[in-house]
Amino acid sequence: MFKKIINLTKQTFNWKYLCGLLLSGILVLFLIGVEKNSVHTLNKQQYSINKIIKQNRNQIISHQQKNITHSNYKNVSKNAKVSEYIAARNHYSKTIQKSMIGQLTIPSVHINLPVFSGMSNAALLNGVGTFSKKRSMGQGNFVMMAHNLPAQYSDALLQPLSQIKPKAKIRITDFNNVYTYEASYKNIVDSSNIKLLGQTHKSIVTLFRCVGEHGTNNRLIVQGNLISSHPYQQKNQNNLPSQTSSIAIPKRSNFDNFNLKMFQWLDLTGDFQKDILQFIIACLPAIITIVVLGKKIIWNLKKESAQ
Repeated sequence: MFKKIINLTKQTFNWKYLCGLLLSGILVLFLIGVEKNSVHTLNKQQYSINKIIKQNRNQIISHQQKNITHSNYKNVSKNAKVSEYIAARNHYSKTIQKSMIGQLTIPSVHINLPVFSGMSNAALLNGVGTFSKKRSMGQGNFVMMAHNLPAQYSDALLQPLSQIKPKAKIRITDFNNVYTYEASYKNIVDSSNIKLLGQTHKSIVTLFRCVGEHGTNNRLIVQGNLISSHPYQQKNQNNLPSQTSSIAIPKRSNFDNFNLKMFQWLDLTGDFQKDILQFIIACLPAIITIVVLGKKIIWNLKKESAQ
């Protein structure tokens, strides 16, 4: 019986069925490629922060006070969906224009992010936001935070913060001065523990993000003590644009734009990695092919049995 089914399958199978199976294979490979390329695109620094600063330092400084005063400081710390991350990245230029006030670098864990005023969703998904408009870099407890992202985005935002070691250098600048801190504390605490975010007489920096699944109350906290400060220095300052011009931001490549648009279009639930619906859709040609082929084989078996 089994040999008969195999023989009937060979006799019935033709190029139409092959096309159905190949189409599903191509669609599945396309989806895998879109996911992998999107993760790579979102993990890397999409825009050169250093280049933006070099070209726009005067403009950023001139906008700082207005940005600090008018930003949203409501606490929205949470785990973000990938769809929200992509949407925020697509408005990166607007966020830079409206909210950028500085830069955060932690060389030991390859963190190099813009510092934004306030805690808007866009700020926490494009760099780090600031906790209070009443606090200043280099004075008291200067608190910054970013959204938590799924595990595959391990190089984005403050995800690498979990790898920081004691005495690692943490640098922040408002482009007038550079403040260097030394990491002195790292722990996972409950979100109700707000003492670590309180103002202090001692000059420290506090960085935090969520840890765990969506809705978690756990927060990764890193603090550092101020060890030095010095004036910000930048080469070729005479060649910078005037303060009245808008901030110039490099554009994403066409390939990256296409890939992220496809990712958004195919992301049916907001969590592409866990979303199997699009893969089921991709497999539909194969499923239909197998069903049709199976029915034809059964029909041929019945026909032979009747004879």
